[in-house]
Amino acid sequence: MATHSATDIKNAVALGRYTAWASRPQPLTLSLYTGTQPEAGSAITTQTLLISIPFFQPFATISGSNITFRLHSDAEAVATGVISWGRITDYDGVWILDASANSVDGFFLCDTAMIEEGNNIVILSATRSEV
Repeated sequence: MATHSATDIKNAVALGRYTAWASRPQPLTLSLYTGTQPEAGSAITTQTLLISIPFFQPFATISGSNITFRLHSDAEAVATGVISWGRITDYDGVWILDASANSVDGFFLCDTAMIEEGNNIVILSATRSEV
């Protein structure tokens, strides 16, 4: 069953997340991986790092209950593979968020499902919306 909150509650939760993320050492980085997404914040084991993409400063915009991440598109892939999930870390490499990443319905919506070493990728959408 879906849950929904009043607008003022959704906006407050989004602002709280934004503020907490903004308090972390900047800049933040999104790293995209192959393989199965581990438990939240768990160690990377058999997954392959495909690309690390730095965030712009500020790292996101907030509008009401929506946080839209702002990512550079000039990073190059360090390996070839199928993108399946992404991890956001702060400047010190400390975990912030794990989420799906693909070219269909991922939290990090990519312009392609497969990336080749040396190529760039475009993140078409990366928005956290409170419900």
